[in-house]
Amino acid sequence: MLFSSLRTLSFRGPSVASRAFSTSPVARAAEVKSLGVIGAGQMGLGIALVAAQKAQVPVTLVDNSQGSIDKGLKFADKLLEKDVAKERLTREAADIVRSRITPTLKMDDLSSVDFVIEAVPEIPDLKTSIFSKLAQIAPKHAILATNTSSISITKIAAATTTDPKDLQAASRVISTHFMNPVPIQKGVEIISGLQTSQETIDTALKFMERMGKVSSVSADSPGFLANRILMPYINEAIICLETGVGGREDIDNIMKNGTNVPMGPLTLADFIGLDTCLAIMNVLHQETGDSKYRPSGLLKRMVEAGWKGRKAGKERTCNKTTAQENNNNPTCATQNLQNMSKQLQITLSTSLVLAEQLQSAFSAPPPSSSSPSGDLSAKDALPLLSAAATELKSQVTKLSLLTITSPFTHTAVTSVLATMNESVLPSLVTAALLVTPSVHTKAFRAEVESQAKTALREVLALLKEVQTVAGKNDAATSRSDLSQTEKEAVTVAAGRVWDVCDALVDIAAKGVVGFVVRRVEEWRDLVRDAVEEIEEWDPDEEGDEFFDEILSDKGDDNDNDNDDDDDDEDSENESNAALHEQKKTSVRILKPVAQIYPAIVKHRLGSVPELSSSLAGKLELLMQNLQHIPGLIDEVAGALYEENTEKCVQYLVRVRNCANKVMLSVEIPWDADGSSTGDKFTAWSRTWLKVMDEVSKPILDSGSSK
Repeated sequence: MLFSSLRTLSFRGPSVASRAFSTSPVARAAEVKSLGVIGAGQMGLGIALVAAQKAQVPVTLVDNSQGSIDKGLKFADKLLEKDVAKERLTREAADIVRSRITPTLKMDDLSSVDFVIEAVPEIPDLKTSIFSKLAQIAPKHAILATNTSSISITKIAAATTTDPKDLQAASRVISTHFMNPVPIQKGVEIISGLQTSQETIDTALKFMERMGKVSSVSADSPGFLANRILMPYINEAIICLETGVGGREDIDNIMKNGTNVPMGPLTLADFIGLDTCLAIMNVLHQETGDSKYRPSGLLKRMVEAGWKGRKAGKERTCNKTTAQENNNNPTCATQNLQNMSKQLQITLSTSLVLAEQLQSAFSAPPPSSSSPSGDLSAKDALPLLSAAATELKSQVTKLSLLTITSPFTHTAVTSVLATMNESVLPSLVTAALLVTPSVHTKAFRAEVESQAKTALREVLALLKEVQTVAGKNDAATSRSDLSQTEKEAVTVAAGRVWDVCDALVDIAAKGVVGFVVRRVEEWRDLVRDAVEEIEEWDPDEEGDEFFDEILSDKGDDNDNDNDDDDDDEDSENESNAALHEQKKTSVRILKPVAQIYPAIVKHRLGSVPELSSSLAGKLELLMQNLQHIPGLIDEVAGALYEENTEKCVQYLVRVRNCANKVMLSVEIPWDADGSSTGDKFTAWSRTWLKVMDEVSKPILDSGSSK
């Protein structure tokens, strides 16, 4: 009765999008003749294989790593060989399926496909970056699908355009969330965002049917359908076990025999992984704020104890019993602890070696313009750098908290380290290597490289602290809390990583132009301070006469030397007068030089067009000249203090020449063509050059007379 009543209700999730966008000239529910899959991991490879076999369409498999592609295709060959061995496929049919999959490292090869499915790791910035590119690369009719299990489809769709009103690409974005493993599980969730059109939904449903999948349509909500229903069901079963409502066998048996499910909820949780169940419940609880999604206390404790289930490849002896039975089984507990400790030590050692080896990646000569990682280019560097640094800070936060919190949880620490090893640290280095001198300037690349190497060094220091804590826990005969000093050592090491991550995020946010502005402002302050110091200096101020008397060769009888003293005094007065004049000339030249720094920041660096190799070269030259001036002014000041007017003139000429080069390089706007007459700053620059010529005449005349 209940089910028949529910059948009369219609799903209204995508109705807003349908009514708003169904008349747009976007993708139609037409037959999909070709597929693109981004990501050659377990999910991406599974999707590609099923599409090639069931839907019988050519598949372009994209990944930025040749190693990942080779590994994925090897796995595909293994699955096909298994089907041939079991006579589910003939050898000829298997070869045809395999021939339909074409691997590539270039996302541009997706320019002619009808349907794209992205299956990369669950990193929001990575996915949005990919969809931003897909909107430009894929045909205007192509469906742009993601395999995400948690990220908002509306957010991903928004990344396809900078104008929220432009729905040309956004209306074609949808999620096709396949169940794992893809070749075996028939279920797939279809999730639409606010922008998704009805035509996109219809096309996705039709293509999933061709792939042999059974689709369920879901709204863009935390957990979607499968996890929103399944995880509370499993969680409630664990609560029943925890509170004594029923035993393990009773709970599983009643659900198998009473509702005709193939396995009970506790057995299913064992197969899925208790840590995965806990993670999903935490997301549901946090995103909805509903107490019905609060994870079971027993589930939390079992994960903390390291009992994750069969997915870890271990026997279920411990997972088959209740918490009380496990407490009474010291052999089982000891065996689990030893296994977890061994796995953690292996992962920690891998992390330490990886952090050291990644630093050597910067030893190679920097690439001029080519990308070090497949489809990624220099333009991807800063978004990827920001995403990687943000994720590194997040993982380091987790790692430090897990390390100092009692009890020490081996599996949780191992999981965080594995994530850092597999994606976070390699992504950080890849992003840093994508910063090239030809696009970002040599100075900017040097800054990013320096910060990235610092990040790796600080991560290495933190890992050593974690290793120390892990070793202490393994050696202890009973559980003991860390001392305050030990905790501070971990948190201080983590804090250093946070600082450099924040610096990298700031660098990425401000970009090359922001970096140049910061450096120019630093040099502006140096020039301003030096000029003020010269202005405040008084050539008439007497030195330390005490030392002059001690070092003098004169005796006590100086009566006969009065005439000589008078001559010396006259000479000194003439020298001081000349020094005053030289100081005045120096200040008249240096003050206009100090003006060019704030002027350039405001009028030329305030509005810079999109970076190109040509513009990068101009910025590089500008920085070189502006950086050189403070050192030259210091030499001018030193020469004045030494009363060396000849040396002072020489360095003033060099300051003047360097400043002139700067002004000539920024006289015309960055994007102006050869026929441009310039702007207001052009007129100001030309006036400045005339003023500099006028105030420099004394030193130029002096130089020519010599």
